[in-house]
Amino acid sequence: MENSQLMEELNPGARFSWRDLLRPGCIVGLLGVAVMVVAVLKVAWSNHNVDLAANPELAASGGTVKMMVWLVVGIGMSIFGALLSYVDYSRR
Repeated sequence: MENSQLMEELNPGARFSWRDLLRPGCIVGLLGVAVMVVAVLKVAWSNHNVDLAANPELAASGGTVKMMVWLVVGIGMSIFGALLSYVDYSRR
């Protein structure tokens, strides 16, 4: 019985299953999307009405720059997850 399930999973014509989302490429891609969503929401909900002349320490903290870096990391993770998924599914 296990052998037939394994052959069904390896068959390119097999139906999509929730177990397909547990493959490494999908997990990395979904984590990348989650990182991007968090970075965008943190920038959107940050306080943009701060007087940087009165609070120079806020300018030095670079919060927006940090979120842009996290956004780039999320994009990279999503692309890497997509490539892993492509390699995994092309081997089937």
